[in-house]
Amino acid sequence: MPTAAAPSPLARLPVWLTPLLYAALHLLAVLLGLQLQVSRPSVAAFWPASGLALAALLLLPRRHWPGILGAAVVADLGANALLRPELAGSGPGLYVAGVGALESLIGAWLVTRFAGNPVDFADVRRTLAFVVTVAATTLVSGALLAVPFADPAFAGD
Repeated sequence: MPTAAAPSPLARLPVWLTPLLYAALHLLAVLLGLQLQVSRPSVAAFWPASGLALAALLLLPRRHWPGILGAAVVADLGANALLRPELAGSGPGLYVAGVGALESLIGAWLVTRFAGNPVDFADVRRTLAFVVTVAATTLVSGALLAVPFADPAFAGD
């Protein structure tokens, strides 16, 4: 018989502190992702900030979600201001930050809906549901990001 998982120690953090800590971690993840860019300045092979955001949403109670999502957008915009000032506060920069937050929100909702929360990785059905929902969310958000930015001017070509 499965036992209920103990709540994450992160869940005991004050609601006001969680976004501050998360924003710092998200900024580091974005900076790492920008270092992993391949071939074109706007294409990253791996984006650790998305996985971090999904993990935060799955590990923390829903009362923390607005702060986490807001911190993710602010951290994305901050990274743009540091490394790509031409995108800071611009439409494309806001769009990318918003799609990243939306991807995490939809992914967390789908995982919770189809795989349960916490995900029991000992259960093959729930593990498969987790993998499929995360993969589907990633593909949709990738398409949302790729289509508007197919313009070579944005990509730096």
